[in-house]
Amino acid sequence: EFAPTLELMAGKFQNPFLSPDDPADMIVWDHDINPEGAALKYRFDFIPETLWLDTTAGYFVLNEVASANVMPFTVVPVSPGSRVTTFQPQYDEHDPYMYGFQGGLTWRASEWWKLGARASYYDLQKINTTLVAALNGQGNHNPLLVVLGPTSPLFQDGSSKGQMEEVQASAFVTFSPFGPDYAVTPFFQWTSITNASTQNVGWAAGFDFGTPDLFKLTVMYADIGRNGTVGL
Repeated sequence: EFAPTLELMAGKFQNPFLSPDDPADMIVWDHDINPEGAALKYRFDFIPETLWLDTTAGYFVLNEVASANVMPFTVVPVSPGSRVTTFQPQYDEHDPYMYGFQGGLTWRASEWWKLGARASYYDLQKINTTLVAALNGQGNHNPLLVVLGPTSPLFQDGSSKGQMEEVQASAFVTFSPFGPDYAVTPFFQWTSITNASTQNVGWAAGFDFGTPDLFKLTVMYADIGRNGTVGL
């Protein structure tokens, strides 16, 4: 009763940062991924059903590392004369994780049109060698990794110091004078990894038409720098 719009979730769940009104989220989030961790959402109505603020906070575990392994690369032959399989060391026994915050303001000016704007902040911490390889493979130029080996005088707990910070801003307007089945939604999104120094801006713009119940069409153009968004 004291907070009827508060939603808490933990475990494995749908991504709470995705917006149903902005298809450009696909340049930041893969819609096939259900994150693991904990999150909360809260909606505050300034004017009920007319002007409201959606807030979201989340903590996700990106990769669970059972234990560190500093043995050198090992090579295991699959069969005589065939290729070999290599296993890289796992230098970091700490789990890479991410936390994020998002705020979105929506104004429903009338029954047939509404507009909204959002701002998001994501912080990836403890990025380790395995995650770096994945980030590089998916496009990021420099995942900002620092690993201190056991021989380093600065070595403390084996944890990576890798970090990536991303900011995201977006806006949309939905027009539906002929009903929700024929709604048209122009949208725009901008994103950047703030602690990368090169190729660190991405943007997308386009429009959405219709609904999946009748006919759905999305047209979008995107220009994404290599460090414009996290590659995963």
